[in-house]
Amino acid sequence: MVDPGGGCWSGWVASLLRDAGYPTRAIHDTPDGRFPFRDPNPSVPEHLLALREAVVAEGAGLGVAFDGDGDRVAFVDERGRALPADETAILLIRHLVPGEPGARVAHDIKCSQAVADEVRRCGGVPLMERSGHTFLKTRMIRENALFGPEASGHYFFRALSGGDDALYCALMMAGLVARAGSPLSELVRDLPRYATTSDIRVRYTGNPTALLERIAASFPGESVCRLDGVRVQFLEGWGLIRPSVTEPALTLRFEGRTSEALRRVVQEFVAVAPELGPWIEPFANPSSRPRPGSTRTP
Repeated sequence: MVDPGGGCWSGWVASLLRDAGYPTRAIHDTPDGRFPFRDPNPSVPEHLLALREAVVAEGAGLGVAFDGDGDRVAFVDERGRALPADETAILLIRHLVPGEPGARVAHDIKCSQAVADEVRRCGGVPLMERSGHTFLKTRMIRENALFGPEASGHYFFRALSGGDDALYCALMMAGLVARAGSPLSELVRDLPRYATTSDIRVRYTGNPTALLERIAASFPGESVCRLDGVRVQFLEGWGLIRPSVTEPALTLRFEGRTSEALRRVVQEFVAVAPELGPWIEPFANPSSRPRPGSTRTP
């Protein structure tokens, strides 16, 4: 079951998948740049409610959603659960990396630690890169990397000269599920799942450079990465803060190996940047987290 969302794949991606041997039906299959069917961003599960319902109602083994310009993709299992991009990345890492020991996998700085851990477990070498299509593609080419997942739903492949292609990724996932002979929900059941927030956008009218310097200097005993903003790696999780280049805003993201670890990581940031506390502390409590993608103002 595919959901092009009225974007550029509408009207023909279903027939391409059928030609490849996968019986396929489509929803939201009429091109319309006003995107009346759903938000074109497929990385938010709430945007895929119609696809998730259609997969269950039709008994489909896989749901595929594309973004408006067709280069990002997200997947839904046969039970109607939307897979986070990190889970898709780990499935593809397990499919690709064991066949090439030492293969390099470039991933963006927002990906779960589980992605890098899985690359190492499969015998590969993880390479962290700053977020952004251009940065990841450039790293793919420079390092001759085998694969490159991004948290937003771009997936880059050496087979495409380092480029990304949502249809190529969808065909790979469809083949993976078909060959496994098991439902997609079974394939992801044993994947590591860490407690990870969505992007937290905070409007910030202070001096972002001074704030980032203060945060970086506050953790002398931890691994601090300045590749893209400030990312602090703790023993049981990490926190990332990045300034916007187009508006007075910050984007933050946190992860812990457990929910309690996530709470502690958030509290570490609150301790050194208390002015952000009212806007990031709710994300330490999964039951009270704001909706993904919302922007909060101090």
